[in-house]
Amino acid sequence: MKVIAPGKIILSGEHAVVYGNSALVMAVNRYSETIIKQRDDKRLSFNLIDFNNYDSYSIDDLRNKSQQLDLNYDLFLNKKINVKQIVNSPGDIFAYLCIKFFATFAVKVKSGIECTIKSEIPTGCGMGSSASTIMSLARGLAGFFSIDVDPEQLYFMGLETEKFIHGYSSGLDPYVSLYGGLNKFQQKKAKRLKTQDIPMYIVNTGPPAASTGESVEYVARNFDKSKIWDEFQTVTNEFEKAYLAQKLDSMINCVRENNKLLSHIGVVPPAIMDFITKIERMGGAAKISGAGSVRGQRAGMLMIISAENPKKVCDEYGYEPVSVKGEPQGARVV
Repeated sequence: MKVIAPGKIILSGEHAVVYGNSALVMAVNRYSETIIKQRDDKRLSFNLIDFNNYDSYSIDDLRNKSQQLDLNYDLFLNKKINVKQIVNSPGDIFAYLCIKFFATFAVKVKSGIECTIKSEIPTGCGMGSSASTIMSLARGLAGFFSIDVDPEQLYFMGLETEKFIHGYSSGLDPYVSLYGGLNKFQQKKAKRLKTQDIPMYIVNTGPPAASTGESVEYVARNFDKSKIWDEFQTVTNEFEKAYLAQKLDSMINCVRENNKLLSHIGVVPPAIMDFITKIERMGGAAKISGAGSVRGQRAGMLMIISAENPKKVCDEYGYEPVSVKGEPQGARVV
C-alpha cells in the first residue's frame, strides 16, 4: 500500500499562530510517501530513506518507546532536557504513532509490517516535512488495516506525535498535510478557503542552524506577551482579502510587512534579509515560510511572490527558485 501526503507553505502568520492568532497555510505539490508491506514475522520496521535509518521493533519495544517518549516530553516541559533530547532515534517517532494507532482502534497485530518512508520535501526547512511523513504513515495504517477512521482521530494522533520533534505544535502542519487545500488556521481549527494560483516560488536556503523547536523557544522567551502578535494578525487578515480578490500588488505589500515583523522577532538571519531586500528591489516580496532561524545564515524555505521570475537574484546566492502550486487534496492512498 502506497500513501502520499503534501507539504505546506505558510502564506502569512508563522510564529503568530502559536499565540492564538490565525495563519494562512497552503498545501503544495510536494509530497512525503509511505509504502506499507506485510512481514512474515511480528516485528514492525521503519526504513527511513532520507535519514539512511532503519529501525525494527517488537510490540513490547513499541510500548517501551512510547512510554519513554512520554517521559522525555515531561522532562522537556519541566526544562530538564532540551528539545533535541526528546527523541533518540528517528524511528521512535513512527513507533509511537503505531502504538497509539493500535491502542486507539484496538488493532490486533497478527503479523509484522514494514514501512518505507521517504520525502521530496526538504527536512528542517519549514515545509512540514515531519508532519507530512507522520500523516502519510497514519493514513497508510488506516488503509492497511482496513479501518474506516474519522480524520480528526488521525489528526489528533499526528498532533500528539509531532510535538516530540518540535517541542510544541500549533497543529498547523499535520492538519494541512491531512486535509490539503488552503486553510485559515487558528487555535487548531481551520476555515477552508478557495485555492487559487498565484505567481509563487519557493527557495531552499538550507537547513537552519537552529531547529524549529529552538526558534520557537527563543521567540516565546522574548515575545510571549508582546502586542506584536496583533500586528501579525492584521497582516494576515489583509493578505487573505488580497488573495481572495487576486490583487497581486496588495499581496506583495502584505508579504513585505510580514517580513518586517519576522525580522523584528529575530528569526530572519542577516544573509537572508539581504536576499529578501534584493527581491523587493525587483518588485517582488519574500519571507521565511516556517520558523526561520535564530542562529546562522540559513533559514530553511523562503516563499517568494513575484510577477517576474526571481532566478537572476537567486543565482547571485546560489539558490534555485522552484515554482509551486496549491494542492487541494491531503494525505491519500495512491
